[in-house]
Amino acid sequence: MNTIDPEMKLHPRKKRSLRKIALYSGIVTGAILVFFFFVFLIFRDPLINWYAKDAAASAFAKAYPGHTIQLGDLHYSVWENRLVCDSVSMLSVDSSVTGNLTAVSIRGMDWLALLWHQEATSEIFAQSRLDIDNLVLRFYPSGNEWHCQSMRVSIPDSVVAADSSQFFSTLETEEFFARSPDRQTRFTASIPIAVMSGINFRSILKGDSYQVRSIAMRDAFADILVNMDKPYRPDSLPPKMLNEVFVSIQQDLSIESITITNGRLKYGERVTVRGVPGIITFDSVNVSVRGISNQSEEADTMQVIADGIFMNAAPMKLSLTMPLTSDTFSLNYSGSLGSMDATVLNAFLEPCEHVRITSGKVKTARYAVSVINGRARGEIDVIYDELELSILDKKTGSANGLWDQIASLYGYLFVIRGDNQRDGDGMLKKGKVRYRRHTEDLFLQYLWFSLRSGVADIVGFPEEE
Repeated sequence: MNTIDPEMKLHPRKKRSLRKIALYSGIVTGAILVFFFFVFLIFRDPLINWYAKDAAASAFAKAYPGHTIQLGDLHYSVWENRLVCDSVSMLSVDSSVTGNLTAVSIRGMDWLALLWHQEATSEIFAQSRLDIDNLVLRFYPSGNEWHCQSMRVSIPDSVVAADSSQFFSTLETEEFFARSPDRQTRFTASIPIAVMSGINFRSILKGDSYQVRSIAMRDAFADILVNMDKPYRPDSLPPKMLNEVFVSIQQDLSIESITITNGRLKYGERVTVRGVPGIITFDSVNVSVRGISNQSEEADTMQVIADGIFMNAAPMKLSLTMPLTSDTFSLNYSGSLGSMDATVLNAFLEPCEHVRITSGKVKTARYAVSVINGRARGEIDVIYDELELSILDKKTGSANGLWDQIASLYGYLFVIRGDNQRDGDGMLKKGKVRYRRHTEDLFLQYLWFSLRSGVADIVGFPEEE
């Protein structure tokens, strides 16, 4: 029995009618889409501001509980796929942190995927580029602020670059120290140029690990000032050493290298209120750090090589190795110091130790120190001659009093070794480094204090471990 296709029974006019309906429906649908597209083109900024502001604020509050965000006017360029926000302000609920920036732009974002999934994924950000201008973060009640003139984040290029970053306190020095009855550290830093390259943004966005190939900084400066006239807070937690910091990080962290070019470091100790601090400086510092990782199954030993100018007088070199996943504070470091006039040390010795070097010449110095579980042991070789010291009055800072002269003479004749002369076997006296970590020691302080114990042993000063 022959079967006939039902469509064959349709009248030709009916076929044309269905085709017209489909055609007209397509035209109407296309016209509607075109209409809304042109409406979006013409009124895109009002539409985006009406919808996106609240959506972004809600998403931020959900991602970072305890913080709120306010956005300025939004502008969107269809042709560049670029969203610009005139300003952004952030505030924590407890007012401990506030922040703002004058402009931010995002290019290359997959906005349709973001609206469809309603959550940020690594694929959505895969081609994104972020530019930020004049970022400011304020921390209360410390009074510290962090400023960054501009920052660029490029996910396709795996790069983050920051220009003119500064961290400082808005309080004057005396006001900063007067706020607390305990010892405080005032820290200031500036980094004109910093670039992070080879960033694994995919793993970072997923929260799995933090992997960076390199971090490079140029002309960085750090200023550290400690008020030694006050005691440490008895119940305060001791500063963490590097191994303790890396062990405490839950996610995998890996940085292949960090380089600092032409950096400067200034370390100071103030021993009296409103007094002149003792200062130690390092200029023209170049640092190379490799092997930063908290993954014990991989190579977790950090290697540091540094050189610079000590007290603007003598070239210095440093080599340091340290396991970062060790439960105990252990490391090895060695280095050398070139020729210099010993009187340049008065910038630190006079305010902090009440001692003045009236003459002396350091010809060369070499040291090697091993630290095991916070105990430093090692040796330091120093060639110096014609070293003379004066004991200063702690109140006046003068060495002209009778008692000061007697004390200086006693120290010179019976304690201080003016020259590190060779013994009968032609060997120079080697200073013994003996130092045990104190709970309040910072990392750089520990290196300095342990090395100073060896210098004291050579010169003749008694030094407690």
